[in-house]
Amino acid sequence: MPAYSIKPAISTAQALLGGLAAALRPRFRGEVWEWATANLRLSARVTRHAGPIDWSWSPYLVGEWSPLWAYRRYEDSGMVAGAQVGKTLALQTTIAYDSDCDPGPGLIVYPDQVSAERRSKGHIRPLLQDSLPHLMTGSPADMSILEYRLSSCDWYVGWAGSPSVLASLPIKHLKLDETGKFRRRASTEADPVRNAMERITSYRPFATVFSVTTPSEPDLPGWSEWDSSTRCQYQLACPHCGHWQVLYFAADVDRQWLAEAGGEWRGGIKWDHDPALSKAQRLASAYYECEDCGHHWTTAEKDRAVGAGRWVAGDPEAAVYRCHLPQWYALTVSFADVVAKWFDAYDDDDGRRRFLNSVCAVPWEPKGREVTDDALKSHVLPGHRAGAIPDGAACLLASFDVHDDHVRYRVRAWAPDLTTWGVETGRLLPDLAYVDQLMARTWTRPDGSVVGIHGGMIDARWRTDEVYQLCLRHPGRLYPVMGQGLAHELFRPVKTWVPANPSAGLMLSGNLIRIDIDDARWKDRLFSRLDHPTDRPGAWFVEADVDDQYWWEMRGEVKTTRERKGKSPTIEWVQKHDNHSLDVEKYQLLAAELFQVSSMMTAPPTIQRHDTEINPYTRRPV
Repeated sequence: MPAYSIKPAISTAQALLGGLAAALRPRFRGEVWEWATANLRLSARVTRHAGPIDWSWSPYLVGEWSPLWAYRRYEDSGMVAGAQVGKTLALQTTIAYDSDCDPGPGLIVYPDQVSAERRSKGHIRPLLQDSLPHLMTGSPADMSILEYRLSSCDWYVGWAGSPSVLASLPIKHLKLDETGKFRRRASTEADPVRNAMERITSYRPFATVFSVTTPSEPDLPGWSEWDSSTRCQYQLACPHCGHWQVLYFAADVDRQWLAEAGGEWRGGIKWDHDPALSKAQRLASAYYECEDCGHHWTTAEKDRAVGAGRWVAGDPEAAVYRCHLPQWYALTVSFADVVAKWFDAYDDDDGRRRFLNSVCAVPWEPKGREVTDDALKSHVLPGHRAGAIPDGAACLLASFDVHDDHVRYRVRAWAPDLTTWGVETGRLLPDLAYVDQLMARTWTRPDGSVVGIHGGMIDARWRTDEVYQLCLRHPGRLYPVMGQGLAHELFRPVKTWVPANPSAGLMLSGNLIRIDIDDARWKDRLFSRLDHPTDRPGAWFVEADVDDQYWWEMRGEVKTTRERKGKSPTIEWVQKHDNHSLDVEKYQLLAAELFQVSSMMTAPPTIQRHDTEINPYTRRPV
């Protein structure tokens, strides 16, 4: 049985004496990797290289300008790297070093709750138990999955957007794992990295931040700070001529581009392109070409060069340290491995994205059509403000996009010629009772008549049962929508039986019409409306005072042509960030067709005004 599990719980006095002894102990003055060599043991539960740490397997983690060298010299340091190059080892080394040599409260942040709990249990706990048993308190309560209490300091585990990240308690050490997968929920809120970094303020200038990530997209954390960092890259010396160079991957497209430009294609990971060779023979031919002398390196020569490599900073004066390390620097990865992954990825968009992120350690950027900010704002109608109902409007339609923490909504006025004006947009609290209130609201036309919501559409992908119950409360006025990717139809009404479930608070039962739609084609139709001239019937107008969040969410997707191995290319929409405004505008087009706006009379029906309340979220009448 491990020693840490039978160690008796320490008393308060013992804890105080232990803390005093730690405070009086001379602080380790060497490099982080020197301390790790003497003290760190890798757990057999985590790695096949169990036991005392051996830096010969990852020589690029040590030495001048390496990530572990930078950790003691920069407040904010980190790695942008491919898979299998030692990101997790570097992160764990800094956690252990801080616990023993520079104690202070720390926070480890992961992209989501599932990965936080899995990595905490599978990596952090074995690290602390196997390498730092002298810091264990002996109390099982001090070793929970999301909190570790050591005799020297406390560590908290959280995820992007979790309460522990947003809490106000100060921390000295911040660790960020896979920041490329952190996402903002809104354009107006700080990204999760900034939220977490707010917590180190009290400990500056003694605080530290260390992040590791495989990059995802250019505007996400991980790569977005690269340009303003030290931009450190690992160079190897050619075994033939001694020329120092950064290794890169070269594909056919690079050679063709250089040939067209009149340049010489020299350098990079390559292979024999002879069409007479089999795939296995082409893989076996993989090599690296020196960019100076043209010498062909074998994988064995590359591995020897990695052991003697050096880091070079692109901007040594930068305040933030970042280094870049593609997967082919790992001693466990051969040139043939890299080329094999390229063969599996080059004609598949998903595979190409994985190859760029995990192997090349560079972001993937979707290419295709996206609506620009200028194109969107050309539809702003001067003088038309939120709440105004134009004279030509025949009805008001509402659309809703439901999420766990809010409901995005849109109200538009429609004319029989399908000209449409934005009336109101915003976010409601997650309780769907607020949707009931909005459906009961009224707006006043310039002539004093009152008009309410004629009908609406609401997304039923999330919280489906609750949405069905809501629609049963508004029969014939509010319809649930499901994106189904229909093959030959834009939309299809589907009759659905909704059972009651009193134990879950769902009291209504009955038949319901659900609208299944081809999601991509309705986005196409929305983009077509954005191309429609604003001086002709059928114009699509936006209020002059709409907020920035609306514009940001309208630019949340890119239309691309997706290539998949063995299949015909397909048109797909790729989400860049939150796209809720785009979704509710798409549902507006669907509602205009389902409620047959084009057959309506211009004069809207006059209805009884309801008593109004103030929505505590939007601060507007409901």
